Amino acid sequence: AGRRDYPRAPLTKPIQYPTNHGNVKVSRVRGDADVFTGAGQVQLGEVTGTNKVRSVGGPLQHGEMMGVHTASTRAGDILVDSTRRGGTISTEGGTISLLYTSGPTRLVSGGGDITVRQAAAPVNAETTSGDIAITIDPESKTETIAAQTGKGNVILNVPPTFRADIDATIMTNDPTGDTIASDIPGLSITREQVGGTTHVRAIGKINGGGEKVVLKATGGDIRISTARAGSTVVRSH
Repeated sequence: AGRRDYPRAPLTKPIQYPTNHGNVKVSRVRGDADVFTGAGQVQLGEVTGTNKVRSVGGPLQHGEMMGVHTASTRAGDILVDSTRRGGTISTEGGTISLLYTSGPTRLVSGGGDITVRQAAAPVNAETTSGDIAITIDPESKTETIAAQTGKGNVILNVPPTFRADIDATIMTNDPTGDTIASDIPGLSITREQVGGTTHVRAIGKINGGGEKVVLKATGGDIRISTARAGSTVVRSH
């Protein structure tokens, strides 16, 4: 069958779309959504229920996901406006951009940057190669965060009063160029030579301590900053 596009019209019932070659474009789904495409783009505006999207090769662009959100593609970038109840978002080769999450969220990229513009819930982000930037919701006092990149930088933007138990590590061949820095005091930094690699580790409590924050980078910097990465995009209701 040839490539086909599904209409953008809103749907008032759950949907299930399997297609080997096709783009899926739906503005609104009132209920659950289960979408699979072998080669195509998936655009969803709003899904009020649980959402599951899989693409063998294509970009994903999703709006407001009210239920648990699971999205994966083998080759393509992923952009999600919001995940109200969290979920898992993964690509084997592309970037991931999440504007807002208020539920536990896992993000995995096989080779690309990961950006979370506003996190009001725990986030676990991992990329084989690329930068990770996570901005904590300004009203969050503490959150569980894990971020790891095999090659790149990790930047965590937090409110000035954010509380956390920090465990940050970089592995580098350039100990003078790759560093760990925090705008909030409370970290103790150590350096250890392991073969030809320098392990730099920073541990401690910021603002008295809170949830566990684990940050790992290879060949890059780790920065805990109180500067906002951008304006607030959406707010939870």
